[in-house]
Amino acid sequence: MESEVCQFYEKRSVLVTGGTGLIGKCLVYNLLANCPDVGTIYLLLRKKREFSFDQRRERYLNYDIFKNLKTPNLLNKLVFIEGAVDAKNLGLSNDILSKVTAEVSILFHSAASVGLEAGYKGAEQAANSNLRGTMNVLELCRSMTNLACLVYVSTATAYHFKSLIEEKIYPVPCTPEQFLSVMESGDAKAIDKFLREDMKMFPNAYTLTKALSENLCQAENSNIPICIVRPPIVSSSVATPVPGWTNKMQAFNAMILLWVMGLSRCLTWDPDTRIEVAPVDYVCNVMITAAWFTGQKRPVDTVPVYNVVPSEDNSVTWRKLLEYSLDVVFESPSIKAIRWPGRQMISPKTPFKFLYSIIFQHIIFAIFSDLFLICTGSSPQICALMIKMVNTIKSVRWFLTKDWHYINTNYLALTDHLNEHDRKLFPMSMKNMDWKSYIHTGYYGIRKFVLHEDDDNTKAAIGRLRRLTMITNGAVIFAFLMIISMCFTLFLFLQYTILIHGRY
Repeated sequence: MESEVCQFYEKRSVLVTGGTGLIGKCLVYNLLANCPDVGTIYLLLRKKREFSFDQRRERYLNYDIFKNLKTPNLLNKLVFIEGAVDAKNLGLSNDILSKVTAEVSILFHSAASVGLEAGYKGAEQAANSNLRGTMNVLELCRSMTNLACLVYVSTATAYHFKSLIEEKIYPVPCTPEQFLSVMESGDAKAIDKFLREDMKMFPNAYTLTKALSENLCQAENSNIPICIVRPPIVSSSVATPVPGWTNKMQAFNAMILLWVMGLSRCLTWDPDTRIEVAPVDYVCNVMITAAWFTGQKRPVDTVPVYNVVPSEDNSVTWRKLLEYSLDVVFESPSIKAIRWPGRQMISPKTPFKFLYSIIFQHIIFAIFSDLFLICTGSSPQICALMIKMVNTIKSVRWFLTKDWHYINTNYLALTDHLNEHDRKLFPMSMKNMDWKSYIHTGYYGIRKFVLHEDDDNTKAAIGRLRRLTMITNGAVIFAFLMIISMCFTLFLFLQYTILIHGRY
């Protein structure tokens, strides 16, 4: 049985924005590995301050994941074009623009600013990259003569002001033009007021601009074949390019890392809250097959939307995440860990334990650790890490502390549209996901691809953590005795004062 999806991509050219991100790299790999007869893959690449365009291209081609490609010379299909989504015509030269509009059949628009900062700074980045970027992509698509599908990568968090999120596009209380008009005023106070009061149902400009971009796509549905893929938190891969692959710290992996590195020992929210997370390779397979399905059977009445979220009957909670993480952490700890992770989940549900953890296991621990580093001639860093951890958690807390309900009918049905060969080639269903195994694989992926460690230093890591535990416990006991001593001294002082006043 032949792959219908691969036949669709055969000799067809593809344009990818956001190709250097987590989703972008995995998407390019899956296209090359599973659809080797695909035509040219154009990758939009912008130069950065620290790297020129040519340097970024060379770095991209030298990524380790592409060494796993079995067919030689597949990387020759990659053509890097200099540009930026926030520029008119994506900043392409006239020659490249003519080539792209004539050749490209499938466009994957995954470029985005995912900064979750509140206020003017976050809004400015989101307006340029997310909203203007989508406007420019849609304008480019209108001039493409052979476009079969535009896949817009949105986010499952775009409409988190609703408790039930269906696979449809919801109206937003302002238009894209109104939002951009406010941004163009350059008045930081007016922008903050607009975001905090007029658009208060959105926690930040990221979700607002994603929702506005979806509405732009809906408005262009009659002119352009479009589908929208909404992933939640995108995390490590299940299988491709390799099991556990990741190249950045999303909220899911970041929480695992904070826990296993010994930085965090408590949660400031309900640990039984569900985590909406999807493996990056599954998200990319949805994108690839959704483009095929839209290109083959284009709906004319509405834009098809795919909520790529696990079903509620097989999801994972924060409690389970950390419980499963501990299974492997004590067997194979990181050499960079600053202490053993806590064996218990401490949350505001147990206020006394929670208060003890905050004071002794975080504040006092960080202060004494930095004092120890200073005394040994090293640079203090634990307090700074703790502050960074708190800021990271604050920026994503909105998305971690509530349970939302999703309708994912289109996503679940997408597998049913595939033939048996394509189901094996493009796995995407999380119905029977073994979360324990996935989290274990993800932990080893974090160690390998983020911390750049392997199992050779496990013995040294265990010995180091045992020594650090002795030092940590000693510091906590010392701090506890100091507090008891201060309380006892204060008690004696008060008793003495009362006695003196009683005499006179």
